[in-house]
Amino acid sequence: MLFIHGDDDRTVDFRQTIELRSRLVAKGVKVEERVLPDEVHDALLWRSWIATAKATADFFDETLKARR
Repeated sequence: MLFIHGDDDRTVDFRQTIELRSRLVAKGVKVEERVLPDEVHDALLWRSWIATAKATADFFDETLKARR
């Protein structure tokens, strides 16, 4: 599971991601998290788009390699 969340999100409270992550980890789910500083729900900053695309690509690359 990969979480990417802006820490200034006013649509989904950042604490909800922290709580969900904790619950999943407690159940043994592998979780990665990327926090986008000063970013809102829709990722307005170009650097956030780039960071999100890279984190997603890296996550899929590692996850798919682990399944081979």
